[in-house]
Amino acid sequence: MNEWLIDYVHKPDMTKEQYFDWRPAYKKVAQVKDPIAVEIGVLEGFNSTIALKYIDFGKYYLIDPYKEYAEKDVGELDIYKQPDWDNFYQRTSERFKDNPKVELIRKTSKEAHKCFPDEFFDFVYIDANHNYNSVWEDLNIWYPKVKKGGYIAGHDIEYGDVKSVVYRFYLENYSSNPTKEMIEETVDTGYNDWWMKRI
Repeated sequence: MNEWLIDYVHKPDMTKEQYFDWRPAYKKVAQVKDPIAVEIGVLEGFNSTIALKYIDFGKYYLIDPYKEYAEKDVGELDIYKQPDWDNFYQRTSERFKDNPKVELIRKTSKEAHKCFPDEFFDFVYIDANHNYNSVWEDLNIWYPKVKKGGYIAGHDIEYGDVKSVVYRFYLENYSSNPTKEMIEETVDTGYNDWWMKRI
């Protein structure tokens, strides 16, 4: 059995430096002692596996409904049917079953956010459905879950809907306070993470 069902562009044996070049938002959580973090949109746990190799999490929650997309044109993942998603879930559960720091939650983002109090996380990373309404909902429901001084972040800023939502959220919530920060690392510089600090 192959370790990964998907043929990733990146290799799982990347060094720490290579990983943080690929997912620069994770540099933020790596600076926190025993951070409490959540990743929304897990799939096979490719990113999660490497993050756990280089970051000493206090607790790392992984959230994914493992459910077939109802809509089409949401990216390359809409090709997978429900048996594929069930397979992803089983394999991912097996991958992390012996790690007490990891909790895999098979719920939608909207369902799962209700499981946590506000200002609970040091780091929230969003890499789920990339359509406009889904990204907007994820940002708005997870932002209150971030501690003051923590970070909300995500992947794939090069997607038009993701970029539009991130900038809309920033303008509506941050522009009146110049001490707040918003960072975007785009594919132009070799990265495609974004992150905002909650103050």
